[in-house]
Amino acid sequence: MTVVDVGCGFSDFADQVQRKNSTAVVHCLDGNPETVEALKRQGFNAQLYRAAEKLPFNDGEIGFVHCSHLIEHLQPQELYSMLQEFTRVLSVQGVLVVSAPLLWEGFYNDMSHVRPYPPPVLENYLTATPDGESNTREHIRQFRHEALFYRYQKCPIFSKLGLRGESWLLDLVILGLKKAATGMRIYRLATTGYTAVYRKVQPNPRRVVT
Repeated sequence: MTVVDVGCGFSDFADQVQRKNSTAVVHCLDGNPETVEALKRQGFNAQLYRAAEKLPFNDGEIGFVHCSHLIEHLQPQELYSMLQEFTRVLSVQGVLVVSAPLLWEGFYNDMSHVRPYPPPVLENYLTATPDGESNTREHIRQFRHEALFYRYQKCPIFSKLGLRGESWLLDLVILGLKKAATGMRIYRLATTGYTAVYRKVQPNPRRVVT
């Protein structure tokens, strides 16, 4: 199998793939030149790639595309262009895995985050589901949804409860609630991200040469 990890970072995914399948050919793509050079020194097949440029592969050449925590850094048109590229390079029955954060209270702590793209965005454009038609971009509709996994993080149960200021007594109660919940280790689970899995089920449309 030929695997592409787009936005590979420090190659954690490539490591896991090669541990489980030593014959897999893994291409590590990242936009940081220093990361790419470091991966090359470690023996990885790494290339510099700026999302959402054209991927350096032929049509239908790739069996598995992995993209983790990259799409939230893209503008909508960039994401759409990259989804088109994933579709182009994936073979029929090839797998696309996308992981991304959702809009939670810590999302914009990273200044490079442009916006969250929740699972219905990918579902809307990638699959043949007729719901949620868009007049701005053509739907790709060459994938079948396979699985969706959510990630959660423990947050203090009263973290969204802020001080009011107009009443010292109310502020004292709020602080007491926060301290008590922390001391008793009472948390709420915030949905912070997801991993969506798709399988390509239709071939790329034939290109008509005029």
